[in-house]
Amino acid sequence: MDFIELESPERRAHLIPFRTFRYPVTEIIYLSPPSQNEAVDFFRVVKSRSTRRDFGQISLQQLSKLFWFSAKTSLEINLDEGHKWYHKPSPSGGGRHPIDHIIFRYERDKWIAFLYDSIAHALGKLKIDSADIGFWIDDLFSTLGINATTIVWNVAQFHRSTSVYKNASALIYRDEGAIQGTFGLVAEALNLNFCTIGVSGEPTISKLLMSRELIRGIGGFYIGSKNAQ
Repeated sequence: MDFIELESPERRAHLIPFRTFRYPVTEIIYLSPPSQNEAVDFFRVVKSRSTRRDFGQISLQQLSKLFWFSAKTSLEINLDEGHKWYHKPSPSGGGRHPIDHIIFRYERDKWIAFLYDSIAHALGKLKIDSADIGFWIDDLFSTLGINATTIVWNVAQFHRSTSVYKNASALIYRDEGAIQGTFGLVAEALNLNFCTIGVSGEPTISKLLMSRELIRGIGGFYIGSKNAQ
């Protein structure tokens, strides 16, 4: 049977130092917080949520709303050894939130990558060659048979969790599932189409970011408007 049994996490007696990967950000684009949002019936959203595979272009305003309600940091507390505890819309083991979000957008006939800053609610343009992104995404489209102009990839800084827990892999994958569920429900509430991508993106993600094994792609999703052309 093709099944891997992940060992149960165990909290360490003491927090240990860890290294944080610094993304190659070249430019900051601050997103406007949602000024107003129409109330929606949560149970209607749960009932109507569905995977949809047709994607129109998504605006920065729509992207801002999606990330504000799915991934925005609302509380940050400093701990020992440079550690921090965060509160975000989705739950995370020990409040570590080890998963970052890379957004790939097709603009002006090329792919551009951005890092979402959940504290500043901003996009940091990443220094990654557009052609390298394009080759990978073209292969992804060909394999999965789905096209989109915006893709979000979840990337794990696993040391955020392993510095607090032994056998932290199970927690990190649980975090990924919680994030996918949160984004999927918020997308439905915002009348956007959403589709989870079932591959990790490795080893391509690590190579694109030249991360020296500090981060790993862990999964992604397509997002777009319902006005596909």
